[in-house]
Amino acid sequence: MSTEERVWAILEQTSKEISLLSSEIRELRHAQQETDRLLREFIQQNDRRMEETDRLLREVIQENARRMEETDRRFKETEQLIEKNARQIQENSLLAKESKRELKEIKQLIKETDRQLKETDQRLKETDRQIKETDRQIKKLGKQFGDAGNSFGRYNEELPYPSLKRLLQKQLGFDYIVQRLAIQKGVDYLELDAAAFSTERPDTACIVEIKTRFDSKAVKRLLDVIRRAASFDLMFAGKEVYGMAAAVDFPAQVRQQCLSTGLYVAIIADNLAMLDTPPDFKPRPYLSRSDDETAATPKKSRRNAA
Repeated sequence: MSTEERVWAILEQTSKEISLLSSEIRELRHAQQETDRLLREFIQQNDRRMEETDRLLREVIQENARRMEETDRRFKETEQLIEKNARQIQENSLLAKESKRELKEIKQLIKETDRQLKETDQRLKETDRQIKETDRQIKKLGKQFGDAGNSFGRYNEELPYPSLKRLLQKQLGFDYIVQRLAIQKGVDYLELDAAAFSTERPDTACIVEIKTRFDSKAVKRLLDVIRRAASFDLMFAGKEVYGMAAAVDFPAQVRQQCLSTGLYVAIIADNLAMLDTPPDFKPRPYLSRSDDETAATPKKSRRNAA
């Protein structure tokens, strides 16, 4: 081979190598561009994820802050409720002391009345004139103590009271019982034979009406007393008030009237009070109001009959 041919062969080989090198450079540039594109996409996707993470973190922080505020509010409400209950317990304790004092005075008054009755009986044996005078005094006392033909009176109500008190405490869960509760508001006067309260259920109370013989009028009077109690005394305002009719004699239709209106029925025999309600009986509480509505407002019972 001549020199010229060898030169052309070298040039031709060099041209091929240059062409191959150019192709490899283009592939490298293409690979570099693809790498740059993937890197940009990775950076963008990572930025989006960081933004989403920041957003979720802010939401979590805000939710935790809201929950903390809600927890603080509930704690404050609980503390206020505890303080309110403590004040109410203290008020009930003061009322209990006052009621004990009044009960002691009432017992002394009963003893004094009994002594006066014995002296009056002696006068009745002495002369007709003393008998007439004594009759006048008895009528006067009858007006003060209630209808002598239907009501027990202060002295006779004292006899079944211990048994009635145990019934209210043991069977119905009222631990604070007040006998002969007299309430006055201006010229209006309201006298209750007995009233029962519960320290465990401060929103409930029970008013007891005691009679020798219970009739329909007495049932209506008991429901009216429940309505009027709130307007006379804050002890009953806004409470669910139950009613109990206690008597020696209960006509069948009157007993049924009491049960149908959700009133407890207690029979008194030999100075012992016994609950006389059927197994399926459910007492009906009445929401005692302080306004001038014409009847007590019944509500759904919060507990079953004892």
